Amino acid sequence: MSWRKWVLSVTAVSVLVAMAITLGCARRGPAKPRLTTWRPASLAVLPYSEVLPTSGNATMARSPLTFAVYTSGHIKPNAVAVLNDALMTLLPRVAKVRLVTGPKVGIAAGRVMGRGLYVNRRQALAALGRKLKVDGVMVGYVYRFQDREGGRLAVSRAASVAFDLAVVRSSDGAVVWKNSFDQTQQPLSDNLMRLGDYARHGIHWLTADEFGRFGLQQLLRDFPWRKKTSK
Repeated sequence: MSWRKWVLSVTAVSVLVAMAITLGCARRGPAKPRLTTWRPASLAVLPYSEVLPTSGNATMARSPLTFAVYTSGHIKPNAVAVLNDALMTLLPRVAKVRLVTGPKVGIAAGRVMGRGLYVNRRQALAALGRKLKVDGVMVGYVYRFQDREGGRLAVSRAASVAFDLAVVRSSDGAVVWKNSFDQTQQPLSDNLMRLGDYARHGIHWLTADEFGRFGLQQLLRDFPWRKKTSK
């Protein structure tokens, strides 16, 4: 079953050497896993959703789950699809839990989340998890997914993205893990410490799609229930 079907129910050598990823207009804070003694055996994975700016403030967006605040921005039409494709490629490689995806998740989400439960998003997700008979539900939101202006070697505006992931425990609605990637690509000279991470992906200005995939990979480094061999 294809991922797309599930979503219905990702000038010179000196310039190349001078670029890498660092914090942009916002931040990527360290992951803050909670309740780390809890070990899920199964997780349902929901597709990414867009989050619009908060009412009365066109520059800020708030997570409907954790209430964390991000700088909002343009979201490319394919942003959700890019992140979904990347998540379903990367997550099975690292997760040491059974993942439940596909039309069954979408159908159940439509039935449970549509019952006036948006007032309490955590409890709605917990109810979905219990209905699906899984230990937790993974959900992600995208707040900014803005493409570069320019090419691989020179840009007038770099790619900028902001998105997150969280796991809600089915038994009580607790957020047991969360992490985010909120960055704008900037010159390597601004932060040489990022060269090691970035060099593996090639030294050039990334598109928003490439930056989003890179960011999701970085985000999942802190996923607490990983296979021992995954990196």
